[in-house]
Amino acid sequence: MKKESRGRLLSREERVMRIFEQLTVVEDRHTILTHGRHSLKYVEKTKFLTEREAVDELCSMLADDFRDDQIDFVIGPVAGGILLADSASKHLSNNSGRKVLGIWADKDGKNFKIRPAFKSKIKDSRVLVVEDIFTTGESLERVVEAVREAQGNVIGVGVICNRGEADLSSLGVGKISTLVTLNIPSYSEEECPARNLHS
Repeated sequence: MKKESRGRLLSREERVMRIFEQLTVVEDRHTILTHGRHSLKYVEKTKFLTEREAVDELCSMLADDFRDDQIDFVIGPVAGGILLADSASKHLSNNSGRKVLGIWADKDGKNFKIRPAFKSKIKDSRVLVVEDIFTTGESLERVVEAVREAQGNVIGVGVICNRGEADLSSLGVGKISTLVTLNIPSYSEEECPARNLHS
């Protein structure tokens, strides 16, 4: 935990929320999410992904949860996941004294694929999959599947922010770390309170 100006220790979730508040990551605006449901709040990940210090602090927190898991590779989905994988791998290397590499999974239609050059490296290796925002879990599931198809061992999943409606246990991964869960409701088009404003 980290001290704030009054000397009180901040919990990890409070530290994440402070970063989000300082960067206005959670925006009050009507949006249609990737799975078609509506929300009155939007988590704008580019607000923290474009701030090096924020990425560094968030990935340091994720890395702390996996420091004893002998991770060989950290992998994230292109494009935001590249930054997270790179930063988290550096923190894991520093924390564990082991060489941990950050790589990425490329988009392949609706799925993700591992480049041939990476496949040979991650085979039989211990892999941590990282993601910025967890909404439906589809992207994360497909990256986990791609790693398993490449015969990598998915040891854990690290997520910066869970919007709060998806069940991470469905990934079938033994260890999951989520820095913050926001519990932001989503609505069908018919249920959305903003329906009349956006019809």
